[in-house]
Amino acid sequence: MIVGVTGANGFIGGALIRYLHNAGVVVRALPRNTVSGLPSGVECRGLALPSMQLEAGADIGALSGCDTLIHAGARAHVLSEDAADSLAAFRSANRDGSIALFQAAARAGVRRCIFISTIGVCGTIASHPLAPRAKPAPEEPYQVAKWEAEVAVREIAHASGMELLILRLPLVHGPGAPGNFAVLCRAIARGRVLPLGGITSNRRSFVGVRNVCSAIHTIVSREWSKSKDVYHLCDQGVMSTRQLVEILALGIGRRARLLTVPRSFAMAAGSLCGKGKALRRLYGDLEVDGSQFYTDFSWQPKVSLEGGLFVMGRAFRDRS
Repeated sequence: MIVGVTGANGFIGGALIRYLHNAGVVVRALPRNTVSGLPSGVECRGLALPSMQLEAGADIGALSGCDTLIHAGARAHVLSEDAADSLAAFRSANRDGSIALFQAAARAGVRRCIFISTIGVCGTIASHPLAPRAKPAPEEPYQVAKWEAEVAVREIAHASGMELLILRLPLVHGPGAPGNFAVLCRAIARGRVLPLGGITSNRRSFVGVRNVCSAIHTIVSREWSKSKDVYHLCDQGVMSTRQLVEILALGIGRRARLLTVPRSFAMAAGSLCGKGKALRRLYGDLEVDGSQFYTDFSWQPKVSLEGGLFVMGRAFRDRS
């Protein structure tokens, strides 16, 4: 059985290829660009995917012989947007590219597909744990494009008879994590004062990259129920923003320099600076209910939330 994985240059895709290969799975990396650092013995076939010409079709040669496709590639972690139209850029890469890929997979005879999505399709703030049945409420361009991609690949799978499993993830942590985690680690390492000391009661879910890899290994190793096609995946437990900073700082080996700012003042200042939406996320809850996945796949996380964050901080320190 050959398992094809997109996103070989990415944080999740690269980690997944290494994990599955080490677990004895026959993995084929499917990058759109040049990739380096693949484990010895991992086959690599480049994809030629059109993004806008959806009916033109993708190169199915790279997918030939794959039993399972894991689509982990995406445009993400854009901290400084340079596209004139952010939504169009995310749609082109994450929706249209996914459509082209799944159309090619159907033509190539791929039997099963796993689509890595984001819990953000259910919103950025939630007052209750988000289960897979939660009503979609994407707000930001990345989330909108991912939700539209979910809808599209589900239609392709239904029409072609492919089995599909959509796996929605909260923020993924682990050694080398990009995006906001990398920004936060750099700030802690440089001893910057962070105005996050008062954010002690919010409830945030996260998932470690090793747990993501373990869960996907479990998925590809068994048959699935066709009656369910969406699962949420998260570490056990939740954490406040202050706890997050303190555990990362412990791993980095620096004291967390935290300033307690009244929420009302922080929100008012953030609104004036155009950061109101980002602050609402920092102060708000985003708890994920991953119990259905735990039950249906008899799976438990390999790494604890606290342990995974500490290891990420320690890895950042060792690389610096």
